[in-house]
Amino acid sequence: MRLTMKPGVGLAWTGVLPQVAAVADTDSATPGSVAAPLTTSTEVLSAASTLASISRRADTLLLVRATEWADLHPASPDEAPAFDDEHVPSVAWDAPAELALAVGLSDDAGVRMIHEALEL
Repeated sequence: MRLTMKPGVGLAWTGVLPQVAAVADTDSATPGSVAAPLTTSTEVLSAASTLASISRRADTLLLVRATEWADLHPASPDEAPAFDDEHVPSVAWDAPAELALAVGLSDDAGVRMIHEALEL
């Protein structure tokens, strides 16, 4: 795999089939800054498999970060916790919203993500 820096683009494909995701800043990508479409079934399946693997790893790491965020934001004794669940640690009521905003989720989705991560 070969990567190159293009003006206005973090990383872009310039060579053979990727082993790691490297296309960044797609909002500013230009037509010449990304590789040509894949042309064989083998290339497409391999790329799809690689992307699915990357996505699973990213989802796993996001859950780990959610538990770390929860650990850094315990509920104080005089406030209601974010979760009414005795099986998970007490988390400050406003902690899920900030994490949700950072990762592009709604407040409710952030609450569910942290709660599910803590249940694992």
